[in-house]
Amino acid sequence: QPPASVQWHNPHQPLILPGNGQLRLSGDIPDGSVQVSYRQGGEVMTVKNRGHRDLKRLLNEQGLPLFVRGRLPLLYVNGQLLAVANLPGLDCGPCGRWQLHWLPTKSDQGLS
Repeated sequence: QPPASVQWHNPHQPLILPGNGQLRLSGDIPDGSVQVSYRQGGEVMTVKNRGHRDLKRLLNEQGLPLFVRGRLPLLYVNGQLLAVANLPGLDCGPCGRWQLHWLPTKSDQGLS
């Protein structure tokens, strides 16, 4: 089980996720306090042209298997959920100027 959350002090550099690979941000790095967390339940995010949506519903729409959901990194900036790694349409900032990339450990490449 991944840790509850990790502060990403330097998002210009890859973030190593113990036992869960690494994250990278590309493009214009968002300003503010950047934190990586994992699904706990009840998360809500704003999706372009769709407004606020429950993360559970968004993951269902993507057809994401249940066993992956708890390992999928979530990116928060200033306490707001902004991106879900590697999911098209959910893996970038609201203005599309940056993107979150998750590289799972070698043994978990089927998760990416």
